[in-house]
Amino acid sequence: MITGRPDQTESAEVVPHGSLQIETAFVRELNKIGEVSYVDYAFNSTLLRYGLLKTLELRLGIEYLGERVDYSLDEPMTISGLGGLFPGVKYKILDEDGPKPGIAVLANQVFPFTADDRYKTDHTATGLRLALSQSLSDKLTCGYNLGAEWDGNSDAVAWFYSVSMGFNRQINSECLLNRMA
Repeated sequence: MITGRPDQTESAEVVPHGSLQIETAFVRELNKIGEVSYVDYAFNSTLLRYGLLKTLELRLGIEYLGERVDYSLDEPMTISGLGGLFPGVKYKILDEDGPKPGIAVLANQVFPFTADDRYKTDHTATGLRLALSQSLSDKLTCGYNLGAEWDGNSDAVAWFYSVSMGFNRQINSECLLNRMA
């Protein structure tokens, strides 16, 4: 099983045809500027992935967001609410083959309607991503992404890249069952 949570790098793999995969994560981000600290949360960032075809998966995500701002002399300000629904697709272009990486393209949108207006955007937010995956050995893999996102509040595009290393440690299920007995 190859998941896309909780890191920022997506693999080039799609879930198998006819399969449903549910991923969830918790994210906490802390920033401090002078005497003010900002803590952003995604309390339950959930992604449903369904293998529609051998090379195509449908994706549907939602998250419950929170923010806490601490001023040095004032009471902290806290807000939270349900973020927008984000549907998307992942299309696998190329399987990994020796030195050639696996390649997929992802596209998603975040619709500007939410149950909580504090997290509503002015327009539909959009993301595009090129995902590449490469096995470096039997146990070590590397995923890397290039992409662009529009946040739904401005016309500015945010370009990004990410890299993630993965380590595969196979567990002998027979040995594990014997230890549990």
